[in-house]
Amino acid sequence: MQQYDVKALPEYFMLSPNGKFFRSPADDPSHGIQNTFDDITKAPKKQ
Repeated sequence: MQQYDVKALPEYFMLSPNGKFFRSPADDPSHGIQNTFDDITKAPKKQ
């Protein structure tokens, strides 16, 4: 990384409503995160 003078790499995390990691790492917001949101909202809810 020093050879290319990289200072940081983007990383994304998805947290659950109670603040726990739901997905780590998460998809890039501009590349696929919508699929994850769609899957979550379609999942059957526990009763």
